Amino acid sequence: MRDNEGVVEWSQIYTLSKVEVSMKDKVVHVEANCSGPRGAMVWARAWLSNELGTLSETSIEPVIAGSPISIDVTIPNGINAMNQHTVYVRVESAPLQTEHVVAVPIGNQELLELD
Repeated sequence: MRDNEGVVEWSQIYTLSKVEVSMKDKVVHVEANCSGPRGAMVWARAWLSNELGTLSETSIEPVIAGSPISIDVTIPNGINAMNQHTVYVRVESAPLQTEHVVAVPIGNQELLELD
């Protein structure tokens, strides 16, 4: 399990923090906190990608800003779970209105932020 607490720094109102990624069998488990304006609803989704593009994507029901989220992304059949992949997590202010994206290369200790 990876814990990147305190690594994410972002100036926007909607952010992801405390991003943790673990993998068991063919499932990538993502946990994070979604921040936004007090009382606002936030949406989140996660997807798995490699050099071929997006392999699998999952979204969750909206939660109240400040709530922790948990998302499981299944690695499709025929894809080797041990190959290099990147898990992307994003928080949205409305469905498909991306506010913050974090990329976590599986097997790498880096945490990348995308504009």
